[in-house]
Amino acid sequence: MLFFTALGYYWVVPPFLGLAVYAFHRIGTRSSAALLLISIADGLILTMTLKSLLQRTRSELFDSGYTASWHSFPGAHATVAVGFYGTLALLLAWRL
Repeated sequence: MLFFTALGYYWVVPPFLGLAVYAFHRIGTRSSAALLLISIADGLILTMTLKSLLQRTRSELFDSGYTASWHSFPGAHATVAVGFYGTLALLLAWRL
């Protein structure tokens, strides 16, 4: 389960995004590369907008020593991961 959680982390998605954009660019499907970049940007915009509207506070069950600077829901890492992997899956399915 931790493997799937790690796929959404900020240090995992950008390298995969870079590889996918480069691969689509190399095979001549620049529109697919652009769509991946747009899906990431839209995911971030959607997350920030929803966080501003919903303003759900973070639950503090334990003192972890980490102080978050913004609201909790929706999680940006989850939204960006779904946007990236979902768009990538649709693009690959469409190409195949």
